[in-house]
Amino acid sequence: KNKHLITGATSGIGHATALRLAALGYDIIATGAAAERLAALKSAIERRAQLPHALLDVRSEAECRKHLEPLDRVDLLLNNAGLAAGLEHIDQA
Repeated sequence: KNKHLITGATSGIGHATALRLAALGYDIIATGAAAERLAALKSAIERRAQLPHALLDVRSEAECRKHLEPLDRVDLLLNNAGLAAGLEHIDQA
């Protein structure tokens, strides 16, 4: 079965995408650094679909390796983690 990895799934676009893909029946792996928000997302999705998940901060290479290296592949990556702190262009933020 296809594996869909969403970073930053605890809010915003990542959260909405995780809910939508789960509603469509996709198996997803959702990551996020906010434990309470990830638990709430997990509960919401498990009512509709299986949700393998990992709680990790993508700024930590060690955490990424620990949770993601065991995956044999990822078919879709929504690399959404981050903080939009301002309105500057990406090259100026």
